[in-house]
Amino acid sequence: MSQKRYLYYIWDFDGTLFDTYPVITAAFQHALRDEGIQESSEVLSHSLQLSVDSTIVMYQNRSHLEGLFIQHYLGYLASSPEKDQPPFPGAREICERVVREGGKNFLVSHKGILAIMSLLDFYSLTHLFTDIISRENGFPRKPDPGAFLHLARKYVLDPQEVLTIGDRWIDMEAAKEAGMATCLIDPGDTLPGYEVDYRVRELGEVPRIIG
Repeated sequence: MSQKRYLYYIWDFDGTLFDTYPVITAAFQHALRDEGIQESSEVLSHSLQLSVDSTIVMYQNRSHLEGLFIQHYLGYLASSPEKDQPPFPGAREICERVVREGGKNFLVSHKGILAIMSLLDFYSLTHLFTDIISRENGFPRKPDPGAFLHLARKYVLDPQEVLTIGDRWIDMEAAKEAGMATCLIDPGDTLPGYEVDYRVRELGEVPRIIG
């Protein structure tokens, strides 16, 4: 795809705008230790970045973990300070530029709204987003395009003017199904053969795409 200017940007949250995976990994590792299970941060980080839900199910099945494990994990995660979950370098500047140039930023995440708003408010970024679709909105999980199509209908967005930015294939597939352009943040080159419109190693490279 040739480079073009987009008006609307649909962002993923964890691992895309905010560097939350280290905290997610630490909380998961702590919960496993409560069950007497030792696992390296490297192994957990890779698995959790692919899918938190799938990682939970995998360890539940492998080690016969009960619901208390999830409660511990969520408790550790909720108690993690905002200062340990910063936006990636450039996040504020990119989102400010979109708004300044007459565009709109949207968030679509599987994360809970309280956790999202806590971080956006802490870092004074809330005002930069026109709408936020979270777990509580009840849309099918990505790669289902339902949340993306909802935003397009609600705000009368031309899909050709939307760029979706995320760090996982499910973000990209949802965007493709909605007819929107895709930008994959893939610092580890984990999806080398996966077709997207744009591919970057870090968020700071996005400005060269949006012109």
